[in-house]
Amino acid sequence: MLQELTEEELVQVLTQPRNALHKQYKQLFAMSQASFGITQAALRAVARKARDKGTGTRSLRTIMENLLADAMFEIPETAPKAAASGNKLAVLLNEESVVNNTGARIVTEEEMRAAVAADETAASSTATNVCDAPAEPIAAEVH
Repeated sequence: MLQELTEEELVQVLTQPRNALHKQYKQLFAMSQASFGITQAALRAVARKARDKGTGTRSLRTIMENLLADAMFEIPETAPKAAASGNKLAVLLNEESVVNNTGARIVTEEEMRAAVAADETAASSTATNVCDAPAEPIAAEVH
């Protein structure tokens, strides 16, 4: 009998395979000169949504696309203009935006890095980090 994947296993599917969804979105936003950050709490919230739907990994892409749709259309136009004026933009997906289904926010890269770092600090202080993802922030680097 097949068992449903756990929340931790769904987070691993989002972050660890070579073609993991978060890596795909990092590349997508990097093509528009923007960074992408997702907090550990947001990853867990996405995994919970997938579990609640009962469709496991099949719903991960749909959930992520719904949360990132507005940013995917806005960033290609706004990020290059911001970069030209010396301001680097980022797309931030945090737990609040997943739970409230408000979608990702477009912020400065500094704001995104601060939010990801604060979430990692909170996760490590409560020892609830559910995946063995790299310790580095999950953000695209654009050179």
